[in-house]
Amino acid sequence: MKSRLEQREVTTIPVVQIRPNCLLVYNQIINRSGFKSKHVVNPTISSEQTGKQGSKSLTGEKTYSGDMTKASVMRLKRVVNTLVAISEEKVAEDWKRGKSFRFKLNFITLTLPAEQGMHTDKDLKKKALDPLLKRLKRKYNLKSYVWKAEKQKNGNLHFHLTTDTYIHYEDLRNEWNGVLTALGYIETFRQKHGHSNPNSTDIHAIHKVRDLTSYLVKYMTKANKDDGNIDGKMWDCSINLKQKIKCALEIDNGTHEWLVDSFSRFQDNIREKEWCTFLFLKENEFKKVVNGKYLALYNEWRKAIREYERPERMIKVPVVKEEKRHVKRFNKVFDQLSLVLPPGWTKRN
Repeated sequence: MKSRLEQREVTTIPVVQIRPNCLLVYNQIINRSGFKSKHVVNPTISSEQTGKQGSKSLTGEKTYSGDMTKASVMRLKRVVNTLVAISEEKVAEDWKRGKSFRFKLNFITLTLPAEQGMHTDKDLKKKALDPLLKRLKRKYNLKSYVWKAEKQKNGNLHFHLTTDTYIHYEDLRNEWNGVLTALGYIETFRQKHGHSNPNSTDIHAIHKVRDLTSYLVKYMTKANKDDGNIDGKMWDCSINLKQKIKCALEIDNGTHEWLVDSFSRFQDNIREKEWCTFLFLKENEFKKVVNGKYLALYNEWRKAIREYERPERMIKVPVVKEEKRHVKRFNKVFDQLSLVLPPGWTKRN
């Protein structure tokens, strides 16, 4: 008779996952048979879940301190990589020079035209940033984005927003000043400067940058300790960039040969982990490696992320509420007819 340990069988298959900046090779578990181990890589667990425990901030502290933790930096890097990967090149006009240029992403800065005052950091994210994002989604079809909050030296909170959506700078300023009006910032600015149109936004397309991903990752993941910590969430992204959709396939003979060739060409880029192996690739190296059917699969993944829509919620009237309405109508009709109930009978409650 087999022991309990012998009965614990783990079935795995070799898998390669194509990410925007690397190839990831690992064994995916498809049948645990009662075997549980916290060390086994489980692709169904998100990096956000694994990063909640045991992460340290860039300042070395173990608990949340309003600064970026190492786990948060890793998640943000992955989101930025995905945003760059799914973005398509677009043509825009240079308003100053009167010429057109091509770009993939733009970089937006949102500032306060007056002192932050009594509004907390959480207040600004809930009452200013969130309403702005809703406006941009409704009016300008904003879909893929990532934002990060930072403190200025004067103590004011400001936001950096990176997106692939074209928005005219005047439209952006009007929308941002519009949400700030409800919080009193525009009136405070008017009393001091005599007009109600502060230059509270800055937007420019990111182009002529050799390594766009590295540029964004370096800027968006920098520590915030020099200017003061932030109350609450430091960054977030659009719903499509949070999805666990993976560009992965089982390693067959053909894929194995492709991986051997790719790993041999870029041996210096290999990083071995206990349960997986990474082949990190720069943009030009990625184009040399990922081609043919693998490029087609990768493009399908990009499209799936780019076009992801949040499932519509089914709106159902609870049975209890519907029953209460029925009882209310019954009692109203009963009163109007002035009916007399037989002894022992009562109205419905």
